[in-house]
Amino acid sequence: MNPEDIVFLKISKVITDIMIDMYPYLTQYVDQKGQLYFRLEKALYGLKQSPKLWYDHLTKKVMNLGYKINREDQCVFSKVVNGTTLDLFIYVDDILMSHIDKEILDIEAKKLGNEFSGYNIVRDNEGMKYVGLEIRRNKNMDVIVSMNKYIQEVLDWSECKQVFVTPGESTDFQADESALISDMRIIKKFHTGVAKLLYAAIRVRTDILLQVNMLCSKVKAPRVKNLKQLERVYGYLLGTPRRGMVFEGGGSMQVKAWGDAAFMLHEDLTSRSSCLFEVNGGVVEAHTSKESMRVRSAAEAEFVQASRTSDYLMCCVRFLRGQGWDINKVPVYQDNKAVLALVAAGKPTSNRTKHIALRHFALKDLVDSNDIVLEWVSTKCMLADILTKPLVGKQFVILRDAITKNMDEY
Repeated sequence: MNPEDIVFLKISKVITDIMIDMYPYLTQYVDQKGQLYFRLEKALYGLKQSPKLWYDHLTKKVMNLGYKINREDQCVFSKVVNGTTLDLFIYVDDILMSHIDKEILDIEAKKLGNEFSGYNIVRDNEGMKYVGLEIRRNKNMDVIVSMNKYIQEVLDWSECKQVFVTPGESTDFQADESALISDMRIIKKFHTGVAKLLYAAIRVRTDILLQVNMLCSKVKAPRVKNLKQLERVYGYLLGTPRRGMVFEGGGSMQVKAWGDAAFMLHEDLTSRSSCLFEVNGGVVEAHTSKESMRVRSAAEAEFVQASRTSDYLMCCVRFLRGQGWDINKVPVYQDNKAVLALVAAGKPTSNRTKHIALRHFALKDLVDSNDIVLEWVSTKCMLADILTKPLVGKQFVILRDAITKNMDEY
């Protein structure tokens, strides 16, 4: 630890008594309350300072081996070996390394492992499982990401028996006058179930993200209707347990973004915004949320959403640039032509739009700097529409199949 960071540890009376039995000489240091105090010489697991000290220590070792840090995500490092990039990702005390040459991976893993007293290397052969994700490659070198085992565990826990074709109904966001649930056991199980689904929705199952996001706002005071909505999501997963993401391999880096808004969707007349980003055909990030501000038109709702989408997108772009990719002119798809007209003008086109905050015109700067390109797409092809309002029938299936794939086909 840094000599300037003096940390004292107070030991409770119960633990103090145990320690005195083991080390009688400590009796002289016990205070009037029967407690012991220690000054730490090294970082101790569980202290607030320990994660930062571990990160600093590990980062120093990694950078001494020639890696450069990604400024957008400081747990990601990279360096060029034999003309191609070797990526290194830190997750607490686990490290994931990626390179086209397995021999180089072994060499680099051993170099880093030798910096520490003990380490274990787990190689990716046929596939890899990590924090619930199942990752593998097919013969076309596509990267397949699923959570089949996790989804099945959730379904077994839920004891769901009825299959549904879609995770939601068109009435999901209508006013709810059903009775409040008072049984704490039911409320706790509802909360746990929503949390389990959220874990999958934000990683792989983007097709249920809208319904799960809505249910997250109900966990403290669920109603009878919300229990039925949760059961419907379970039922949908029961019918589609083996869906996931496919990232096309063997080509260049292709980044695309979609943004959409539903004007006055909620009963308090607020709108809902959503966006999703794809890299080589697979969704890497998706968002859907109820807007905190009220807007006066569908065009304004779309404009607010477009600004928010660009904020999320540029984080993704800066990350990829930090990994050495030359990312420019990312297509951002919109289904409202008024938004494109506003950005093209770079200023309000009528008195109705003057009240829109000036910060939204940062979109114009991103277009002018060739970071993004705004492109119109029909509503039927707007992938983010599945995250904006509850879809049913053929349209839901079309968009669902565009953002998630049947793992049995890969």
